[in-house]
Amino acid sequence: MSDETTIADIRRLEAARRQAMLDGDTAAMDALLAPDLLYTHSNAQSDSKAQYLEKLGSGFVRYLSIAMHDQAIRPLGDAAALVTGRMAAEIEMDGARRSLNNLFAVLWQKRGSTWQLILYQPTPIP
Repeated sequence: MSDETTIADIRRLEAARRQAMLDGDTAAMDALLAPDLLYTHSNAQSDSKAQYLEKLGSGFVRYLSIAMHDQAIRPLGDAAALVTGRMAAEIEMDGARRSLNNLFAVLWQKRGSTWQLILYQPTPIP
């Protein structure tokens, strides 16, 4: 697989992930997330796939807007890709509205013919 194909695939998956987050679409997110996902939030709490999907599905976390900036996709061989950039978002977490301004790193892994998100790591920008 060429780097260009990997970049196009990951760009499409990142757009689908953003839309699923905004829609609170746990079925779409379930298909995108690896079973062994480690999803860290900007408050330094981490969730497994099941925990993240529960928070999204229950409305504990609601994404009101998400804007990605300076996104870079780096293929790592044929079976992994690293995505970095900056995310500005408005969310509600446990009923409280918050503005996020984070740098982030996302790791996608190809398992068989399917890409899955295995790691999300934000760093708040002071």
